[in-house]
Amino acid sequence: MTTPTPTADQLFDAANRQMRAGEWAAAEASLRDLLSLDPDLPEAHANLAYLLEILGHPAAAENHYRQALNGMPDQPQTHINLGALLAAQKRDVEAEAAYRRALQLDPASPAAWSNLGVLLAYQKRETEAEACYRTALAHAPEHRNAAFNLAYLLLRQGRYEEGWRRLEARDWYAQIQQHLDIPRWQGESLAGKSLLIGLEAGHGDMIQFCRYGQQLKTLGAARVSVLCHSPLKTLFTRLDGIDDAIAVGDPDPGLTPFRPTSLTCTPILTRSPVGESASAKTGANCASDWSGKAIRVSRTTPSVRYRR
Repeated sequence: MTTPTPTADQLFDAANRQMRAGEWAAAEASLRDLLSLDPDLPEAHANLAYLLEILGHPAAAENHYRQALNGMPDQPQTHINLGALLAAQKRDVEAEAAYRRALQLDPASPAAWSNLGVLLAYQKRETEAEACYRTALAHAPEHRNAAFNLAYLLLRQGRYEEGWRRLEARDWYAQIQQHLDIPRWQGESLAGKSLLIGLEAGHGDMIQFCRYGQQLKTLGAARVSVLCHSPLKTLFTRLDGIDDAIAVGDPDPGLTPFRPTSLTCTPILTRSPVGESASAKTGANCASDWSGKAIRVSRTTPSVRYRR
């Protein structure tokens, strides 16, 4: 008994499932089989382009993005994805054109506004970049990438009060919470409590801010520990105000009594009342290079947005 040949719809659905599951080879095979049945299907070209970009094949990805736009030129997400690909290759003029075309098609797209802001910030067009980020947030106040990118620009300019507040958009705590089921410090009294300073993005960030550990002691913390990159452990064991330095990969020291925080935190650095703000968050995707280059660019698999 022969196995029935999958239909185009079945291949399309299978490719979407495989991409969501991170099964890249299987997804690529499904999309190529789909294109063998329907060589001009824009959705298949757009999704294959997105997949090829993930796999590190930018030239092939660009080719399929452009084939997708030949068949469906009014799909804003494909323009956004193409713009991100071009920006990564420092083809700024082409990338800007792609983002602006996306905004012509969808003027309220926070991803397009945020990505355009990133591109302009790279070019030191900071006033224009800030306007883009604020427009993105006006349309979508919870858009994390736009908030992070705006924070990065503000901090670089020394506009700390709003910059630290906007930096709350970083996803540091979510990543820590996956491994440590302990309550987060929300600015309440630290008297008699133990505090764990969570891992920051890079070595420079950690060195810059761990000098504030002593202030946590001044606020009443009984014990202050820091989770750090392995090469920094020896240095941090010698810092005033730090009782323990725990390197990533060390055996679990037993952290149940601790409350996690980050030292890029609003209560300390902006001198606001401690109870007004929780600590800032950071994640593995954040930059440790404070050169003014915002780095969070939005890409989305187009398949979930349109289909024939």
